[in-house]
Amino acid sequence: MGYYHYNQRWRSHRATRSTTAKRHPNSAYSQSLAYVKAQFLDLSPSTFESLAIFYSKKYGAGAGSYLGKAYPEWQTGNRKMASQTEKRILQCVPPFLPREKQFKILSFYVPQIIEQQRDLLRTPEIPFSGLRDTYSALATAVKEKKFEIDWFVVEVFGAEEVT
Repeated sequence: MGYYHYNQRWRSHRATRSTTAKRHPNSAYSQSLAYVKAQFLDLSPSTFESLAIFYSKKYGAGAGSYLGKAYPEWQTGNRKMASQTEKRILQCVPPFLPREKQFKILSFYVPQIIEQQRDLLRTPEIPFSGLRDTYSALATAVKEKKFEIDWFVVEVFGAEEVT
């Protein structure tokens, strides 16, 4: 890990989640982030008002006030969203979206979940006599597997919806 001197402080330039997402624009996280931000910037006034109340309760009146002031500038593109705000938006916006838009977020993770299932199901050659038992064991393992998906998706969907 490298360091650089900036503004009388030594700072690390380690890759963070947001910079990793920017480097991999096709990752499920970056697709979800882009989709949620687009949906956030396109909220109806009444939905935004409900979201702002929830946001203020969760993060405080100052954060809620900032959200209200910055929202029009984010919509026009005159202000960039800070990474902390992006994370908060990811956490707060999905529950305010219609169910079909929530499932769109989950759809970005389907290839990742399928790959995790494939990893789970890779087995050596199975003798014919053990096929039924092996299949039953694998089916049980798939049902019980907790798939690795990003934190904000887990907060929106229950385990039964992901598996």
